[in-house]
Amino acid sequence: MSGLAVSFAYRAGLFNMGVEGGQIFIGAFVAALAGIYLDRLGFYHMPTALALAAIGGGLFALLPAWLRVYEGVNEIVTTLMLDYVALFLTNYLLVTYFLPGGSAVRAVEVATKRIAKSAEIPLLVPPHPLNAGLYLAVILAILAHVFFRRTVAGYRLTVAGASDPFARYGGIAVRKVGLIAFVISGMIAGLAGGIEVLGSSGRFVAGFAKGLGQNGILVALLGKAHPPWRDLCRVFLRCTAQRLICAGAHDQRRSQCGHRPAGHHHFIHEQ
Repeated sequence: MSGLAVSFAYRAGLFNMGVEGGQIFIGAFVAALAGIYLDRLGFYHMPTALALAAIGGGLFALLPAWLRVYEGVNEIVTTLMLDYVALFLTNYLLVTYFLPGGSAVRAVEVATKRIAKSAEIPLLVPPHPLNAGLYLAVILAILAHVFFRRTVAGYRLTVAGASDPFARYGGIAVRKVGLIAFVISGMIAGLAGGIEVLGSSGRFVAGFAKGLGQNGILVALLGKAHPPWRDLCRVFLRCTAQRLICAGAHDQRRSQCGHRPAGHHHFIHEQ
């Protein structure tokens, strides 16, 4: 999802560096609050929380988008600066108003209360954290592919990102297209944060999204912002990361049992 968020802005010639620290954090925080306090919505609870997460991410992306499109301010600088704003803002609100028990001094983990059962995204393979948000990610990837390949709006967005003068000559409203693309990018990132809270952690944990945005940027660049190639890169990076984690855990267990930690050559031999 974070890769799709980066790709959407990238196709319009914009670089959204605020996926992790900004929009994912805001989306996750909004989804957590909606999951906790809107528990009377019943069947509509989870969809409403996801929608609010997307809106939160989009609104947080609106400021850097506006500054870039209408004032010419570099979006990389503004999104990176707003990452810290989102981080400290959510931490402040969490510790001050939404921490269970009202005190962060005795808390082992700085987090909100758990969301209501009606807001939870079902797990696909319990107890593993893989959840039904995967279906939503696949659907969005397919829709993005169709949008960029088969629609006039997708063509205009791609042309605006490829050549600003050519797009203006062709009558494309470059500013409007860029603004909309960046806000949609923020909405996708906010939705990713909402899925993480509603489907995996069940609550908002301070500083939870470490690496999600960076992985999304890497996936988008490796896949050249095209949905099919981007998804293949995401699967490759995910599998590689999981293999390295398992290998590290294996070496740690061997060292705790009194064995000599395996060196690089020995690790390759075992594969």
